[in-house]
Amino acid sequence: MPFSYAKSPRTLTALEVHQQSLRNAQAVFGPLLG
Repeated sequence: MPFSYAKSPRTLTALEVHQQSLRNAQAVFGPLLG
């Protein structure tokens, strides 16, 4: 998922940004943790 909030920060809430960061972390660390 693209970082759309970088283009339009006012359209995302802090919670949505947090959830996106969690998905990014899962995508990175998921395979490493098995």
